[in-house]
Formats: sequence, C-alpha cells, structure tokens
Amino acid sequence: MAKLDLDYDDIININVGGKIYTTKRSLLCIDTESVLYEWFKIESNVMLDVDKDGNFFLNRDSESFRHILAYLRFKNEGIKVALALPSQPDELAKLAAECGALRINEFERLALRMLSNYKHLEASHVVKTYTNYVFNEFTNR
Repeated sequence: MAKLDLDYDDIININVGGKIYTTKRSLLCIDTESVLYEWFKIESNVMLDVDKDGNFFLNRDSESFRHILAYLRFKNEGIKVALALPSQPDELAKLAAECGALRINEFERLALRMLSNYKHLEASHVVKTYTNYVFNEFTNR
C-alpha cells in the first residue's frame, strides 16, 4: 500500500491487470464522479496497492483501461469521447462493466448505447445472440 504524492502533475505508473500504463495524475482526476478521482485526487486518504516494482496496482481489465484512458484524454482535450470506444461488442461489454465498477458513468452509457446499436444491426447470428444477452444483462440490473 502506498500513499499518493501531492502533485497533480505527477507522472505515475499503474499496473492494471499486469499491463503498465504511464499517465499523469491529473488525467485520472478529470471525471470527478469516478472512483479513479477518489483514488488519485490529492486529498485522497485511500491507500492503493503497489506491485513489487512500486507501480500502483489496480485489479481491473487492462484492455478496457486503455479505452478508459483514451476517454479521459479525449474529454480533457475536447475531442469526441465516443472515438475512444472499442468497435467489437465483446470489448464494449467488458468496457461497460469496468466503467460501471469505476463509476465512469458517461463512458458506460456510451458503451451501452453502442452495444444496443449492435443489437439492432443485421450481424451474424453469434454476434446477435451475444449482444442481446449482454445488453439484457446490463439493462436488467
């Protein structure tokens, strides 16, 4: 467990599910409703786990986190955040789950909306079945 340094310009390394991401603390604090903000804000009292190399450790899906960082970066830079969404329904479903767990509500809604679009497209039977199932799981919770 490590207490965070007190500078938003800090460049930090985060081990997310075994993949190391390097970013600024300020990027992680863009969405003030998110769990990331609660963990990484300067006033945080949260003691985060660290790996053996001293990187902050988050037990989350690393591929989804890549999209979350892109979302935060795009939001910060005024770029259309929908561009950070993955194109495949299985990735969208995992991303929606991760965003839900991290309270990144806007991006979760975008992922679910895109997943809903897949549900209505004429795609292969496997994709239809999968997207219908996942979409129903999210909307019935």
